[in-house]
Amino acid sequence: MTNSPASRGGRDPARLQDPFAPLQVALGAAPPTIPWLDVAKALAARKAGLPKTGGLIGSTYAQFMNENAPRFLREVQRRMGLEPQAAPAGLRASTGPVPSQAPLVAPEPIATRASSAPAPPVSAPSDRGQAPTAPVTTRSASRARPTATPGQLHFLGEFSKAEGTDETTAKRYGYASGYDVRYGYKRSAKPLTQMTLDEVAKLSGANGRYQVMAPTLGDFRKAYGLTGKELFSPELQDQIGVYLLNRRGYGNLKLSPEDLQLNMSMEWASIEDPKKKASHYTYKRKDKSGNTVVVPQPVKMRGETFEAALARARELDAGR
Repeated sequence: MTNSPASRGGRDPARLQDPFAPLQVALGAAPPTIPWLDVAKALAARKAGLPKTGGLIGSTYAQFMNENAPRFLREVQRRMGLEPQAAPAGLRASTGPVPSQAPLVAPEPIATRASSAPAPPVSAPSDRGQAPTAPVTTRSASRARPTATPGQLHFLGEFSKAEGTDETTAKRYGYASGYDVRYGYKRSAKPLTQMTLDEVAKLSGANGRYQVMAPTLGDFRKAYGLTGKELFSPELQDQIGVYLLNRRGYGNLKLSPEDLQLNMSMEWASIEDPKKKASHYTYKRKDKSGNTVVVPQPVKMRGETFEAALARARELDAGR
């Protein structure tokens, strides 16, 4: 009798058909900075019927990891909604396309935001800490930031119209561009595009063309290893916009338009929540009697408008 994994009641790890079956459970209990290689080892050991320690050793373990680790890494990244990164040194380069990001969106509580402006840009609180989103891990400073596709730029442009940060509206309120707009059309000592990320993060409310708040800027900084000294430039704001699109599932072509709209309504309050038929968010204001009431944020983009913008974005990304 050989001393193979199969002879000990398990199976040869190199022949495992699906080493990812327990992955969702494992990720659910894991911290955001998941040590994916350790999870791979643990899952491989369990699937092979081996002891938790000392089981996968020598050439058997090396064979399993060389054949399955790149696939496992891609699967972890897909399910966590992360962008691809290189497999650790020593593992064979993965083959085939990296799966699109999958949205990790769960219902989040309705946030309230006081506002006295009659028609402010309507942005969902971008602290996004109110809802589970794709876990963010610290990246090296050299990690390339996302580049917007033509379709994404079109989609974001339509969102800016709904948010009241498009160029026409911005100039009507005295801003040089939509990238300088603050929530409620507030003023600051200098234009947003001349501030650093750290400076913008100290401002109240949502800011810029995509109406992001400080916690969202923090997420973006961690994701791409930024220092906070970078200018809040139009280019950087577009990169943040792409980051928000991606973490809400824009790249997942299996999502229905309605599901994608639901995800985006959790990011931008001006987009209708298709389940509520209203904004996902509320804010406080005074009624005629002077009482404080909580009302939904104004909605500027509903189902048909959203689907038309999405369809055009897909056409542009397909080169049409």
